[in-house]
Amino acid sequence: MKGGSSPAGSRAARSHTAAAATPAATVEALFRQAGVIAVDSLGELFDVVAVLAHTPLPVGPRLAIVGNAGGPGILAADAAANAGLEVPELSPAAQRQLRAQLPPGAAVANPVDTVAAATAEQFGAAVAAVAADTAVDTVLAVLTPVPLTSLDQLTAATMREAGRTGKPVVMSVLGQPAAVTVAVQPGVAVPSFATPEEAARALARVAAYAQRRRRPVGHVPTLPEVHPAAVRQLAADFLLAHPDGGWLAAAQATALVAAYGIPAVATHHVTSADEAVTAAEALGFPVALKAAGTALVHKTDVGGVRLGLADAGAVRRAYTDIEATLGERADGALIQPMVAPGIETVIGVVHDPVFGPLVMFGLGGVFIDLLDDRVFNLLPLTDLDAAEMVR
Repeated sequence: MKGGSSPAGSRAARSHTAAAATPAATVEALFRQAGVIAVDSLGELFDVVAVLAHTPLPVGPRLAIVGNAGGPGILAADAAANAGLEVPELSPAAQRQLRAQLPPGAAVANPVDTVAAATAEQFGAAVAAVAADTAVDTVLAVLTPVPLTSLDQLTAATMREAGRTGKPVVMSVLGQPAAVTVAVQPGVAVPSFATPEEAARALARVAAYAQRRRRPVGHVPTLPEVHPAAVRQLAADFLLAHPDGGWLAAAQATALVAAYGIPAVATHHVTSADEAVTAAEALGFPVALKAAGTALVHKTDVGGVRLGLADAGAVRRAYTDIEATLGERADGALIQPMVAPGIETVIGVVHDPVFGPLVMFGLGGVFIDLLDDRVFNLLPLTDLDAAEMVR
């Protein structure tokens, strides 16, 4: 769990550690890649630890809910779905077995409602039946106080079956004073939560962790087409001329990405309307014309882009218009051929002072900040990390 997400918390964290707050995206990437389960509250931290300490890891996200009252079971199903778990319908065989074992009126699809008239033996048999179903990875027993069967009897029956199955089993005992506790009998310990929502959130965290554990690590690939020495020299030359840093001109940027094996379209930097027309004719119509100024990071926002220019007249008018609008900021124009439509993506790398290089991949184009569809990972990436980022 990481504190300091609010301005006040961040201020307190800085005073405590004498270090600047690490950006949330960096911490999220670190946690995900390192297999750290990130939680949102101190209570949730204890909930997740209780499940990890006393149940086996589930083999999947499919949850079966067994309760002796309908309402809490419905709330448990909602909480599970909202947390990212699946609540599948039980197999026909399991449903037949439950109908034969439970009192009339019981619901057997999932959630299973044994109804309040069910005995402790019947409730335990229901837990055993759903745990044996191949469509189920984890069982949540929701125990509601009722006049006919004591909570102690229901708890004992649930724990007896938890000790027999190899699948994770947890309980939610409505009315228990502690938010989370562990019920213990010889040879078996079962986490018990005060509400089904807390149980569902903890189970979802553990299921995601188990899925991550099952994921192959992959390998860091060798990339012979990458030439880092050329990039280092390009950066050194640029910083020698611009000690305070800055944006690369188009030719330098093209050389940089080419050193990483990334192709770029032909780009001509022109400083007059006549040169723009000559370059466009050499490339072939239609072309794109963009203001060349390196300070214009988001050229579309300032009217510095014209697309689909189909002839010399259109190129000349576009150049004149951008020059009149932006003046010296335009620094001439870039002429490029139009390319076929596709999915625009963005890749970025930033050096975090604590964790080192952080790479971003996501949806690009003019909506990049609006849609915020991107993911961050710490370097180095394996081949599977990179493929997962793209997906």
